Amino acid sequence: MKKFSFKLQAVLREREIREDERKRELAETIKEWLKQKQILDRLQNYLKESEALSYAEKEKKVPDIKTIRSYEMFMMMLRRRIIEQKIETKKAEKCVDDYRIKLAEAMKRKKILFTFRDKLHKIYQSEAEKLERKELDEISVLRVNHAKHH
Repeated sequence: MKKFSFKLQAVLREREIREDERKRELAETIKEWLKQKQILDRLQNYLKESEALSYAEKEKKVPDIKTIRSYEMFMMMLRRRIIEQKIETKKAEKCVDDYRIKLAEAMKRKKILFTFRDKLHKIYQSEAEKLERKELDEISVLRVNHAKHH
């Protein structure tokens, strides 16, 4: 009997490659999401530090109107930047979710072919075992017949 050959092996290999690509893409999007999240965390920490510093400065002396306006403009700009960064972080998180779905689909498609290949291989093994038993039975019959004639 011929060696087991899966006729869809090229398709299976292509699906394995596609899954690996999806894994790389997911890793890249996670890296980008973490980068955006880190920027957001730094901005939020900077805001907290600036607010704490401002309160400490107010305790020491009474600031003039120009200083107050500059500080308020700076804080407004920083809060707006935080809002923008939250949007960027959410976009990156959505990309991560999208690539997770793509990876899950690629894994599912590959698993279907793996399962199909395994079933075919089991059928092949079963057929090979039947053929081997048949050959052994024939050899036994030939020995018995040969022993009877001699």
